[in-house]
Amino acid sequence: LAMVAALRSELDEAGFGSRRLSCMLARYPGGGARYARHRDALPTAEKGAGRRRLTAVYYLNHGWTPEHGGCLRAHLPAAVGSSLPNARKSKEEFDTIEGTQQVYHFDVEPLEDRLVLFSSEWLEHEVLPAYAERLAITTWFY
Repeated sequence: LAMVAALRSELDEAGFGSRRLSCMLARYPGGGARYARHRDALPTAEKGAGRRRLTAVYYLNHGWTPEHGGCLRAHLPAAVGSSLPNARKSKEEFDTIEGTQQVYHFDVEPLEDRLVLFSSEWLEHEVLPAYAERLAITTWFY
């Protein structure tokens, strides 16, 4: 928790201005456990103090290997994904006012002592099937 407090302090010094935070410890037991694609900010939540704005995921997986699975898959619009090294084109597309847009995805390995930060409001993501125990502490900044 001391690291979460330090991160919050650094973010706020940079102008983020968090009003509160919440934390969760997630344990996936393996056996193909996963979490479906979603956004962390609930669409019905009001903007401001009641809405998640930033997600921080800290991994605790000692000895993780690719065979263990459980990667965080970020789904990215073409404007972001096309410029991100190692992002791959997905099979899906979506329609916009400008026309059909390609979707990219980027997989983040849940390595021990890795911290991942992303927008709670716009980044769609999922946890791919985990075949070994997977542990992470997630913190949401409001």
